[in-house]
Amino acid sequence: MNLCFVVVNDIDKFEDLLSEFNNRKLYGGTIFDTMGMARAMGQHSGIGHSIRGFLNKGRPFNKTIMMAVSDEQLQAVKEAFETVMGKLGSENVGIIVALPLTAFWGIKDHSSRA
Repeated sequence: MNLCFVVVNDIDKFEDLLSEFNNRKLYGGTIFDTMGMARAMGQHSGIGHSIRGFLNKGRPFNKTIMMAVSDEQLQAVKEAFETVMGKLGSENVGIIVALPLTAFWGIKDHSSRA
C-alpha cells in the first residue's frame, strides 16, 4: 500500500479529475485546500504581485488529495492525472508523491470494490 498525495494546480479541472479517478476505480481519499510555500512566501515578502501570475496562473490555492492506493493502482493514479490535467512536469500542472504505507486503520478497503 502507498499513501499518495496528488496536488492539483488547475482547480477548474478538479471535478473532472475526481470523475476520472472514479472511472478507474480509485476510490476514497481526503481533499485539502493547500498553498505552495513559494506563494505563501511571496504574499509575506512583498514580491507576491510580481510572481502571482507566474505561480499557479494567479490562483491562490491548490487542491491536494491524500489517498491510500495499492501498488497496482499507482500507475492508474498517474495516468488519470495526466489524462485530465496534462503531463506531469509541465508548468502549473501539479505533482504526485507516493510514500510506502505500512499500516492504516479505520478505513474500509475499497481496492476490491466492483
